Parts: sequence; C-alpha cells; structure tokens
Amino acid sequence: MRLLIVSNRLPITVLDGDDLNFQESVGGLVSGLKSYLDSLMISSSNSICKYIWVGWPGITIRDQVKEIVRSRLYSEFHSYPIFLSESTMDKFYNGFCNKTIWPLFHYFTTNVAYDENNWMFYKRVNRYICDTILQILRPDDVVWIHDYHLMLLPKLIKERVPSVPISLKFKIPSQSEPAHTMKMSRLEANTNRPDWDYSDFDLTAADPNLCAQACADDPQCKAFTYVKPTYQGPNARCWLKNKASNPVPDECCVSGAKGTR
Repeated sequence: MRLLIVSNRLPITVLDGDDLNFQESVGGLVSGLKSYLDSLMISSSNSICKYIWVGWPGITIRDQVKEIVRSRLYSEFHSYPIFLSESTMDKFYNGFCNKTIWPLFHYFTTNVAYDENNWMFYKRVNRYICDTILQILRPDDVVWIHDYHLMLLPKLIKERVPSVPISLKFKIPSQSEPAHTMKMSRLEANTNRPDWDYSDFDLTAADPNLCAQACADDPQCKAFTYVKPTYQGPNARCWLKNKASNPVPDECCVSGAKGTR
C-alpha cells in the first residue's frame, strides 16, 4: 500500500538555472510530516510501505527537461511533480487561494476579493492535479490531500475512481455555518451553477432591470441573477437561468423569476 500525499507545493523546490538543482522547501507541512514519512521507510509494522508526494516544484519547468525532473524527483525525493506555469500558479495561489479563500476562512470577510478569472484557474489547477494523480494511482493507494488549495480535488478523483480512500486535511480554522453561507452565496449559491445557469455576461450599466429584460427577451430563460460591480469583476454581471431557483439573499446580488421586475 502506498500513501499519495497531495499538496500545493512539493517538499522539494527546483531551482531556476542552467543546471538542475534541488533544495528543501520551507513550510510547516514539510516539517510536520518529515518524521512520520521517515518512519514509513524504516518500520516493518506499517501497512503503508511507500509514499509519493505530489505537488508543484516551485517554478515553470522547461519542456526539454520535464522528464529528467520527474525522474530525479521520483527516485531521489519520493516526489511527483505537477507541471504548471508560474503565471497559472500565481492566479491559482496568490489570486483565488490567498485573496478569496484564506481571508474567508479566517473571518476577515471585508478583505475577501473575488475574481471570476482566478476562480477559473482554481478549478483548472484542481482538474490538472487530478489528471496527474490518475497517471500514477494504483488500486491499493491511499490519497491524503492537504488544505484549502485543493478542496475540489477529492470529488474530482472520486468521480473517476470511486473506490480510492481519500482524506482531506485542513490547516485553517473551521467555518461556522453563518459566515460560510454568507460568503459562499457570493461565489456559488446565486451564480455559476451548472444545473441552472446557461449564460452570463457583463452589463453596460449597473442596473438590475437590464438583466431582468435580458431574461424576458430570451425564450430559454426562467430566472436571472444580477451581480453588482466588483463582486465578479469591475462591471455588473447578469446570469440567465433555465430554472427558477431559490436564491440565497445576499448584498451582492438581485435575483428573480422571469417577469418579476
């Protein structure tokens, strides 16, 4: 049985330069797990006989050296790299993770910033990591996912490999339901629901009636959500729905069924 540890970063960082050099990454997760992982390699009583750490190596890896980096990380450091560009990781990590999720879960609600593009990158990175894990996943592996960077990952893996055991460990404060519901309504409860929303677009003015009129003019539309400026970008935004959903009241939005305005 193998343990697949999955986190935003690998415990090893690839250094930028002409030569391939590696150094230990700095972070509490690496320090906290080191003794446990070392014990796996020397104890004969553990059912887990090997571990592989999956994560980003810290820089954009050039195509011509990806196979060398993958081979060395695997053989020398029990690691398997996620090859993503620094620009992608910036939108994923510094964008959505640090500007949206981190302040939300630490109750700094006035500091939460939501950007639709960063959210798209958050989903993209989680999907890419899922694809990478499935390249090496074996039937008896256990997957141990770490922290809020990868909250979509357990479901993505389970959809494709239902039998795999998965644990998701958070190292941030747990959310009370009121705060969680309040902020998630801005992100998901009223907009971007695949079962409801089929069209979204910026409006030329911050006027809910423009969104209501767009719904009235579209035969497919059953309901709409108007999103105020700054919540999903600098402009007001309109979401058209093919179902008359039950909106979650929030200062961010104005929702209604067709013909209600």
